[in-house]
Amino acid sequence: MNDGVELLLERMKTNPEEFYGDYNKWTEVISKFERFLNEDDLARIYGEIGKLRRDEFTRVVMQEILREPTPVEIDPSTYTINTVGRANWGSSTLSIKEAVLKEQEARMQQAMLKEYSKIQLEATDTQTKQKKNQTKMEQLLKRVTGSKY
Repeated sequence: MNDGVELLLERMKTNPEEFYGDYNKWTEVISKFERFLNEDDLARIYGEIGKLRRDEFTRVVMQEILREPTPVEIDPSTYTINTVGRANWGSSTLSIKEAVLKEQEARMQQAMLKEYSKIQLEATDTQTKQKKNQTKMEQLLKRVTGSKY
């Protein structure tokens, strides 16, 4: 076996990331010299690169599966309707933009109402706790002093 092939195979074991991707650090080196290497050397190189690339494929698939989906923002300016031959339609693009904006406004209002409800609930809970604490204090004062205050 060629000494360079041996070195490259050892490098694959210690630095596999250098062999990831279609055009990696070693692609050009291998392609320049592959016609000068024998079939066994090439088979070993490409066999090991194949293993690394299969591992890379598994890693990329797992990253995609575990990646958090990004919310899609709707840009009303990208909506258009072909109104050729429909002279009576008026401004279709404008109505779509309005519909998208209304939908976004409705979602925002729902979110605000939900947050407002949460704040009201917290305030009610706080008032209830204050009343309970006040009642406990009044009972304690009554026991200690024998009167309400």
